[in-house]
Amino acid sequence: MASQESSSRRSVSSDKRGKRMLVEVPPPPPPCPNDDLFAAHFEKVLDPVVGDLKVICSYCARLFRFSADEKEFGTLRDHLNKKHRSKIGNESETESEQSSEGSTGTDADVFAYTYKRARNMIAKLVCEGSLPFKFAESDSFENLMKCCNPLAKKVPQAELIHEIITIVRESLLVLIKDFVKMSNRVSICSDVWTNDCTWQFVRISCHWVDESWTIQKRLIAFKSLSEEYHSAAEISHEMHKSLQIYGLGPKVFSISFDNNTASTYSLEALSNACQPSISAKFFHDRCVSYILTMCAQDALNVLEEETAPIRELAMHIFSADTSLLKKWSRFCKKRGLIPRRFILGYSARWDITYRMLNGCCQYRDALCSFFSEQQFDDVQVSSSQWEACSTLCQILGVFYHVIQELSHVYSPTSVLVLDNCAKVAVLFNSLMGRDGLAECVAKMMAKWLKYFGEIPTVFLLAKVFDPRIRLHGLEKMLGIYYDALFPIKDEKTPIPSVVVANVKKCLYDIFQEYSVKHGASLGMSVSSSSDGNDIPLSIRLQNLYNEVSEKRPRSYGSNPFGELETYLTANFEYIVESEFDILKWWSRMTMQFPILSSIAKDVLAVPASTVSVEQAFGTEGYTLNARQSHLSMQDQVGLQVLEKQLLLGDWTKAERRDQENDYDDFDESEVISDSEFD
Repeated sequence: MASQESSSRRSVSSDKRGKRMLVEVPPPPPPCPNDDLFAAHFEKVLDPVVGDLKVICSYCARLFRFSADEKEFGTLRDHLNKKHRSKIGNESETESEQSSEGSTGTDADVFAYTYKRARNMIAKLVCEGSLPFKFAESDSFENLMKCCNPLAKKVPQAELIHEIITIVRESLLVLIKDFVKMSNRVSICSDVWTNDCTWQFVRISCHWVDESWTIQKRLIAFKSLSEEYHSAAEISHEMHKSLQIYGLGPKVFSISFDNNTASTYSLEALSNACQPSISAKFFHDRCVSYILTMCAQDALNVLEEETAPIRELAMHIFSADTSLLKKWSRFCKKRGLIPRRFILGYSARWDITYRMLNGCCQYRDALCSFFSEQQFDDVQVSSSQWEACSTLCQILGVFYHVIQELSHVYSPTSVLVLDNCAKVAVLFNSLMGRDGLAECVAKMMAKWLKYFGEIPTVFLLAKVFDPRIRLHGLEKMLGIYYDALFPIKDEKTPIPSVVVANVKKCLYDIFQEYSVKHGASLGMSVSSSSDGNDIPLSIRLQNLYNEVSEKRPRSYGSNPFGELETYLTANFEYIVESEFDILKWWSRMTMQFPILSSIAKDVLAVPASTVSVEQAFGTEGYTLNARQSHLSMQDQVGLQVLEKQLLLGDWTKAERRDQENDYDDFDESEVISDSEFD
């Protein structure tokens, strides 16, 4: 009897007509395996439509089917390894090692050398690192490869180029298919780049938020401009042609340019070719970083006499002979300072000049004492010059950190523009009337007001999609911004309430447009009958959850703008976090605000700065200089190979999500080591 009960509790399976059928349901599994890892990186949520449990990633809000099976949990582990390795540290690596140790019969397949696989990986390595094509056929590289596997061999240059072209062609087709399936729009970022004042190219990158609410970025074109002085017609032609190749013409939400005149004039032609939202009011957003760069350059030009002596002082340390450098090193060590050789600034790069001035100001007392002891008569810096440069460092430091914050690739930057504009305005206000800086501040403010006296509407709209701010917070932030820039009001001073009213009108207009285009596909009806019998059952079930949940907005009824008005007036509860993740918030509110979340995807993907293009592809100068001896503007084949090399390099980084700009702070000077004096 006991054996029969035991047998009935076991899962019994049998084959019937070729199908494996489960006779009895096994006992329920434990809540979740690997509880510590699960709790740290995932959480369980209830799907109100289907009614089953889902697993949501704490970093990208991607949903997975919940299962307590160890094999199913491997999917979550793979997701952490692929997408969030930097955030989980060695925790995931340890588990991966354990799982690989437990596997059998796969190591030989994984690590077996094949020439085809090696050629593919070498092609990506060469493109990502901007290495010469002959790199793969060098003896030293072959010896390195043979140390890893004796079967490895060289990859000739011709084969490598062919492999690059093949990979780009295949990847391009995949990318085009992804764009065709995409329901939301994309933002385009473009700038014109000149190599040694001889060759000019237009670079185009595409930015969007994918279905998992993760920002994606791809370089889609790097085209040469035939004319010595590029025209608006040529730029618009190249951009439109690139957009047509990827099928992005009707999917462009906005285009970000620097202050290049020809690029700005090309907008009219691009607007006619594309189908921008609400009469192209969001089609052009000006690069904030470029405006700050012009302000910084004006400040350096005005204060040239004050900065010149410090530049000379840094030059003496930088180019000092061994004996003087040794004296400087000993002098610093006696005073407990790290001996440094200061970076040299030059007029074309204000950020390099800022690092030079900042480093010298930190060593101000030491530099004055040292050059006084050495009796350098040609190096004299007055206290007023030091003070002016110290204040200039304060200004440029704010500019530098604003550009750094607005140049991220994988986090929304459009929502940060107003905050950083307010920082700049408050800085200008604090410097008004400062002795010796009147002309400098006046020039910077004049430049700033020319372009950002009225902040582009798309950046103001992005701030409305911050649920902590919305329209009422936007008016308060604009009040601070304009009070700082216009301490004395006149009839030309912008009025925050009027600006917010314009933004509100744009918000209602774009909501109406998206309701018509996306309402059906989103499963939402902007108007519903009073009895609700004509609403699909799944939507009625979703509305039921909305009605019974205190933290969610109620059903919108027959008001076509009910969803929008509910968002603008609802009281949301926030989990206290060190940093608010706006993409994660909207991913969780998609079912409550389906139309608004679709708009949020497009608005939050708009880049605030073209530095996201410039920094990410800053290696093309090296690539061109290394090849310009045999590459000319008439060499169309060579230029096409160059474009494919840059495309593949960027796409390879995109696979690892390694396109983030290298715009972080680093030392303003180089440490002098004792080995230099040996």
